[in-house]
Amino acid sequence: MVADIAEMERLIGSYLSFARGEGEEDPVPTDLLALIKDVAAATIRAGGEVLAIHAEHSLIVPIRPDAMRRVLINLAENARRHGGRMSFSLREVGRTIEITLDDDGPGIAESRRKDVFRAFSSTSGPDGGSGLGLTIARDIVAAHGGSVVLRNSPLGGLRVLLKLPR
Repeated sequence: MVADIAEMERLIGSYLSFARGEGEEDPVPTDLLALIKDVAAATIRAGGEVLAIHAEHSLIVPIRPDAMRRVLINLAENARRHGGRMSFSLREVGRTIEITLDDDGPGIAESRRKDVFRAFSSTSGPDGGSGLGLTIARDIVAAHGGSVVLRNSPLGGLRVLLKLPR
């Protein structure tokens, strides 16, 4: 738990610096599969259930690893809070890398999907999240030249698809 708290403090500090445009983290070659596995392990420790991690092989790409970890932690925390069960996948499609997180929660109505990217727009109600997780995820992925797409998940909840340039 102490390691998770230290990691969280480091990631929050890193994101705040990113948001202010200060001390921007430099992209470094990063094993995306290892990063996903680390996030999955932290999610399991937090009480989530990771059903599977699908990947044909590791993909090493230049990214800002702390920022991308923040994205994946935000998404996994949303999945854990709203459903509990999730799966990750990683694949390369042409010159694009796709990271997918599927969950079994209630999902987000298609009519609300654009709204949830606005800061402080939350589907959790008064006891839920801050409404910043998807906003932060979208901003970080956009800073990497990518996009975030929300769809229906085969698990019954939400599918979050991150598309990153190779």
